[in-house]
Amino acid sequence: MRTKFKWRKMPLALSKCDFSKKDISRFWAHVDKKSRCWIWKASCNKYGYGKFAANGKDYRAHRVAFALLRGAVSRGDCVLHKCDNRPCVRHLFLGSHIENGADMKRKGRAARGDKNGARLHPERRARGERNGDARLTLSQVRKNSNFAC
Repeated sequence: MRTKFKWRKMPLALSKCDFSKKDISRFWAHVDKKSRCWIWKASCNKYGYGKFAANGKDYRAHRVAFALLRGAVSRGDCVLHKCDNRPCVRHLFLGSHIENGADMKRKGRAARGDKNGARLHPERRARGERNGDARLTLSQVRKNSNFAC
């Protein structure tokens, strides 16, 4: 049976108790509260989400902000952005993985049609023996086929 989150690491459970007072003050020092969105000013990952390190672990800044402002985040829960601004650590709400996907689709960020990766980069698709579900190798197909390959 396949795991639910095979493609990415399951986020850790978080609560305010996981951080010291020093960590909390260091976290808020990296937040710009001058605009409607509170923007994370420290380092970000390649997807634009803020990164925060504490206790030898890396966390996404919006998950830490939710834990500090609203309460615990359970393992596997997603922290979603109401404003759709990835560095924002203010306009957040809790949801499941399915709700996160539905929110992405509702906001028009889901890849569909010509934006789909299969259409943009067909050369990256696993074809033939490279496909994990392939049952025959190319030599088996050539041997058992009436067609000239």
